[in-house]
Amino acid sequence: MLFKWIQDFLSNRTHCTRIGSALSSSADLFSGVIHGSGIGPLLFLTYINELAKILQEYGITIKMLTDDSKMYTDITDIANIKWLQAALDTMVQWAETWQLKLSIDNSRPHPSQYCLRYTPTQSVVISFLLLHTVVI
Repeated sequence: MLFKWIQDFLSNRTHCTRIGSALSSSADLFSGVIHGSGIGPLLFLTYINELAKILQEYGITIKMLTDDSKMYTDITDIANIKWLQAALDTMVQWAETWQLKLSIDNSRPHPSQYCLRYTPTQSVVISFLLLHTVVI
């Protein structure tokens, strides 16, 4: 019964916008979590926690606050970089599956976040956009 109620809550939704006394025409909604509802935050946590579980499988530590995430891991050799790239590729696939847009422009790490130990380099990318060339 609860599953049916949630399914009905998320199905056949529409949206319109009010500015002053003007009201836009109605448009169908196909994805997203409803803002301003009591159950919306719980549904969002259920939805976003899957990403944390996926990244943790790759040894990535992730910290989340509302719709913002910070992820990090130790990189000591080329294998770690390849593992990180696999995690990023999986994250992109997850976002595409759920019709989410990643804010890649905000995803560039600060140079002080790297501990340089060796000389080989390897590039790290999200959706073909170079984030950083890592020197290890």
